[in-house]
Amino acid sequence: MALNALILAGGQGSRMGGCDKGLAMYEGAAFIDHIIRRLNVPCAQVAVSANRNQAEYAKRVPLVFGDLPAYQNCGPLAALASAAETVLADVDWLLVVPCDTLHLPQDLCGRLMAAAKQNPGCRAFYAATETHRHHGVMLVHTDLLGSVAAYLDAGGRSIRGWLREHRARAVYFPNEAEFRNYNTLQDMENPHA
Repeated sequence: MALNALILAGGQGSRMGGCDKGLAMYEGAAFIDHIIRRLNVPCAQVAVSANRNQAEYAKRVPLVFGDLPAYQNCGPLAALASAAETVLADVDWLLVVPCDTLHLPQDLCGRLMAAAKQNPGCRAFYAATETHRHHGVMLVHTDLLGSVAAYLDAGGRSIRGWLREHRARAVYFPNEAEFRNYNTLQDMENPHA
């Protein structure tokens, strides 16, 4: 099963004072560097969706792209709609993770891919724990990427709603702390809370 990975770093960082969250520093490295290390996957390609500082991201991965003009300010799904127009869609599966979930499980990709093999009729999977569903951490078949534009054009903005349309399945992980988002300045002040 061929796989590419996409790191979502296109947000405005409004809850962190407008900073480019993917380049925010944590324990001596940028968020994006932590995520790249955590992916631990045999990807054909790792890409970053970013709407600013693209040259900085390009120092780390070979493919960096912004949201297509038609989907500016449409949230994280804009990155998926835009990914459909890149080489990311040239393989079967796309692993998608946000840039602010710094402690992703090392076996994330393996478990999601195993679920895909065990459920060949399903084209979308997302991470979950006993207490939360993490729709932004997902594995999707690239043949679904074309449907994102229609969903956005119809006014949809929710990753959860789009995944529901495709009957996505949850893949359960035991440790909620591995999916903690670093969204605010307070999160950075208390990184291990």
